[in-house]
Amino acid sequence: MARLCIVCCKAVIYTAVFFTSPVSLLNFYAQGTSSSHLGLSSTKLKTSIISTTRTRSDLCDLKYWIYGTFVKNVFVPRVLSEEASLRTPKSNRFVVQNSPKYHWFDKHEAQDCLRNKRIWVIGDSYMRHLYTGLMDVIRGQLKHPNDSSTQSRKKPEDAINFAFMPAGFQSRQAYIESSNITSTFVGRNNFGIGLHLDPVKVILSHIKNDDLIVFNVLIHDNKQYRVESKQFRGNMKSAEIFYLMKISELSKWVKKQKFKAKFVWSTSNSYKEEKVHKVYRRYQKNKRILDINKRARYIWLSDDFPVLDVFHLTQACRAHSCTSDGSHYNRMVNRAKAHVLLNYFCRPAECLIS
Repeated sequence: MARLCIVCCKAVIYTAVFFTSPVSLLNFYAQGTSSSHLGLSSTKLKTSIISTTRTRSDLCDLKYWIYGTFVKNVFVPRVLSEEASLRTPKSNRFVVQNSPKYHWFDKHEAQDCLRNKRIWVIGDSYMRHLYTGLMDVIRGQLKHPNDSSTQSRKKPEDAINFAFMPAGFQSRQAYIESSNITSTFVGRNNFGIGLHLDPVKVILSHIKNDDLIVFNVLIHDNKQYRVESKQFRGNMKSAEIFYLMKISELSKWVKKQKFKAKFVWSTSNSYKEEKVHKVYRRYQKNKRILDINKRARYIWLSDDFPVLDVFHLTQACRAHSCTSDGSHYNRMVNRAKAHVLLNYFCRPAECLIS
């Protein structure tokens, strides 16, 4: 079977792996990410933004940042752009023509699309909540849209043991018998790519021929305890560069493996900064997190992997009930993430009309 991997993509390709010293890496980061630094021609970087005419399939291809709003429980796209911004861009953008919207799947449509498929969602607690949202869509669960409790989704589905699973990783799995859908979440405490790249490769090696893999880790590579560790000694830029180096290594590795699965990287969530504990707020500012997401996203896009933009989708939720802690969003938002994902994977009519 073909497999779909969702992996969080960022908007700058990092060739930092070619540097040999941390000082060189820091200098590279400070210089920015122009095409000359990346070894890419300006033509390549600009070809996809010359025209403002887009087909509706652009909405589902996971190649753009997607800015929108929530109308009741539905995420409505407004602007697609190559510009990563905390506000809807005024340039380098196009308005979605004729007001096309994502298809919102009922349980029968979702199960028909995913029939006989094996799905994997891998990552931190944000990805665990996306997994919960995906299972809600598959089951047609519409109750408790404002539930943003982390405890209610801490242990989704039944625990399952895999012989190949590295130590410290936990798996939970759901099986929809009527459609023969197997959906599994894989995570661990403090899951980051910097400390767990090799175990991630082991996991992916065993599931690369399934159907759908959704993957993201970011925040535990860049949170306070990681930045303040002996490795980085409080240097946030150094921690960011190390993270991006590991993302680049993983992206190149996945491409070389030639997965049968479709592999999708997801960005991480945005934050309601006023709700984030003041001790962590400095490390979880949206400006910083978007910049890291942007750079990782470009790595994945440059290796021809799609990227699910949940940063702007979570940012679009403005209500007080969207999140209780500033980072983990309610079931409505996580169901919306799943619907956008299924638009990419299932290609409903809304994604095929020009």
